[in-house]
Amino acid sequence: MLYTKDSFAITVVLCKMMLSKSNRTIDGVRITGTAMPYTNYWLIEKKVLLIYGFGSVTAEEINDNAMRVIEMMDSGTAPVHAISYQLDVHDHPKNLSVLRAAFKRSVNQGYILIVDDKQLARYITSMIAAINKAPTKAFNTLREALIYLQRVDLSLPPLTEEDVIDIISRVR
Repeated sequence: MLYTKDSFAITVVLCKMMLSKSNRTIDGVRITGTAMPYTNYWLIEKKVLLIYGFGSVTAEEINDNAMRVIEMMDSGTAPVHAISYQLDVHDHPKNLSVLRAAFKRSVNQGYILIVDDKQLARYITSMIAAINKAPTKAFNTLREALIYLQRVDLSLPPLTEEDVIDIISRVR
């Protein structure tokens, strides 16, 4: 699913509200169920994808989102890079064998940059990258990831940390 800048914040707010698995009413509409704790957004249309994760995630949610990310990357213009911002993910599966879709790769895939300060998450990410032979690098901060991406792909237009932080701040 593609999001515009305006619909992005609304969608993520709805997702966060539904994470508690309880019934909610928003503008008179009853919402039941659990939303996936991921939102995918084009930072640069068809070139750079932001994968924003939050809360606790299950193997099924990771696999489902991985398939959506691959579809988005396949619809882009090669190379399509992704920044996976995981600083707001609090819990995730530790067993690599259950993450079957995470091992797939898009035909247009460029760099996968992970922003996460948790060592276990960085280790799991590096293992997945090694298995699917994706150029992947982990960073502690978004700023480091953006500087690296601008250095490895000189064809990209400028993308500032403030632009991305503005998007992420809408979902916190």
